[in-house]
Amino acid sequence: MHPGLRARAGIYATSKPDPSLIAEAQAGIAQIYLTNENLEKAEEYCRTALDLRKSCLASDDINLGTNYEFMARVYQLRYKYPQRRFVEVDGLYLNA
Repeated sequence: MHPGLRARAGIYATSKPDPSLIAEAQAGIAQIYLTNENLEKAEEYCRTALDLRKSCLASDDINLGTNYEFMARVYQLRYKYPQRRFVEVDGLYLNA
């Protein structure tokens, strides 16, 4: 989780944050890292967003599909065949 989000989460320690909102923020941060070509960080934040969305959304929710597609794009840019993550791209697109 991004340090700024962690700090805000501490402020609201008595209330439970909405995981879908946190996932949306994580996906936004991942997009910024992708735009800046920091693929390692983009993957990290995209993975966090995907995990959060998988825990709180239905398997056919469009936001979950969007996140799978985003993760596939990050993998395509970061990994090359025959690396394991590159091979996972097709599966991510199928989930999307």
